[in-house]
Amino acid sequence: MTTSTNQQKHQSNNPFMRWAISRFHGQVRGLLPADADSLLEVGCGEGYSARAVLDGRSLRAYGGDLNAAAVSQARWRCPAVSYAVFDALRLPFPDRSVDVVLSLEVLEHLPDPAAALAEYRRVARRALLLSVPNEPIFRLQRLMTGKGVRLLGDHPEHIQHWSLAGFRRFVERQGITVIAAVSPPPFAWSVLLCAL
Repeated sequence: MTTSTNQQKHQSNNPFMRWAISRFHGQVRGLLPADADSLLEVGCGEGYSARAVLDGRSLRAYGGDLNAAAVSQARWRCPAVSYAVFDALRLPFPDRSVDVVLSLEVLEHLPDPAAALAEYRRVARRALLLSVPNEPIFRLQRLMTGKGVRLLGDHPEHIQHWSLAGFRRFVERQGITVIAAVSPPPFAWSVLLCAL
């Protein structure tokens, strides 16, 4: 079985990567509204983020991804979450059916991230919690580890590129209110908490 780049990142033995991922998940966990009763993770991958972010939280949680093999692993890794295979542009949930939509490291992969945000807004009642790579710091850190040298540090699956300020502007242009915008050390990711 092929190991995804998400698995490689989360299973890395590199102490710097382990520290960075821990900081990232801690920042996301800290931004998750404490009184949220339900959450939908769009682009759940193999369930690493749900396990880290939802650790100790009791809420109704759902997740999904286009990759059926990843969803299968997520079910095993985080059995308290109800998982399904679905597309970020066609979420199988009614309007305003969950408190928070969580979407970590997804929008940079999509040809039409604005359409995905519109779908997230349709489903969420209260908040969106979003992250993307923070350019150009993300690329520089990849280059320092010898990854993506031919692409100047870019990830071959990324088709959208934003700095923290650029991502905030993009989200606000969609009519979404950003209430927190952070880039936790080592500053490779941009994380936004948005109110609806």
